[in-house]
Amino acid sequence: MKVGRAPGEGGISLHDLVPEHRTAGLSRAHAELRVTGGIVHVRDHSTYGTRWRSTAGRSGPGPWKKLGTTERQYHGGDELRLVEGVILARSGRRFPTELAQEWQRRRPTPPDAAGETRMY
Repeated sequence: MKVGRAPGEGGISLHDLVPEHRTAGLSRAHAELRVTGGIVHVRDHSTYGTRWRSTAGRSGPGPWKKLGTTERQYHGGDELRLVEGVILARSGRRFPTELAQEWQRRRPTPPDAAGETRMY
């Protein structure tokens, strides 16, 4: 699904939602969001560029970085700055497949963790 000033059929138009003085840097089809296998991906399609940052860090939001045309995962807590003052933020809520992948990435349980519990 494309997002922009006037992305066409099936897209999300921001034209009526963004003040006119901000639409000058907003491409018709600025960015594309796609969900594949429960994973959200994002790609920049704009002429002007899109910035990305993660807000999920322990020390607060990270720096704004150029998104580029390479597709990347759009995690919970990530933000896209389409133009100054227009930010798309993904909530921290995760899809079930993202939760499953998180569990799969965790370190294996140490052998002694499965031992019996004793209370004295």
